[in-house]
Amino acid sequence: MYRTAEGIEVNGTIIKELSENLREKNFKVTVINDEDRIVEYIHQLPNDGIIGLGDSITTCTLKIRNILAMKGTLIYYGWNGDINYNRSLETFDAHPVPDYFLTRINYITLKGEILLKDYSRSSFMAGTFPRRIIAFAGHNRIVGELKDPQAQKYSVFRRKPENVDFTVVLLPNLNY
Repeated sequence: MYRTAEGIEVNGTIIKELSENLREKNFKVTVINDEDRIVEYIHQLPNDGIIGLGDSITTCTLKIRNILAMKGTLIYYGWNGDINYNRSLETFDAHPVPDYFLTRINYITLKGEILLKDYSRSSFMAGTFPRRIIAFAGHNRIVGELKDPQAQKYSVFRRKPENVDFTVVLLPNLNY
């Protein structure tokens, strides 16, 4: 059994409730319980597109960049793996809009509200998103409500954006 930082017990009932709330908001939901399944999931992504990776220790820890590179996928990312180097994909002078954008969820509420710091509030308001977003959330990312003062600065998804295929990958047994 796992608990969030707020003491919420993350069990099958909580994951089912969260999944249902996300689906009601038109998000796709996948639940993965171990790292081997994550590798399988990443291998299912097509090789013939561009994948962007967010400023995420999660995608680095899960070795997603390495998996994609071994597949020969073209990758753009805003983080070079150094603990003190973080940069949003949008701050590059020139970058394509990726076919897929993989990132971690900074916070996700039980109601299905998602805070992503990879997109500034202005980009969120302009609706400039990749065609497909895959966002990972370990049990440590689940909160009762959004309290982060940065929620005013970053993107808070209360529903799936129009014209975006948005998948939330819940990792209830992993601390990412």
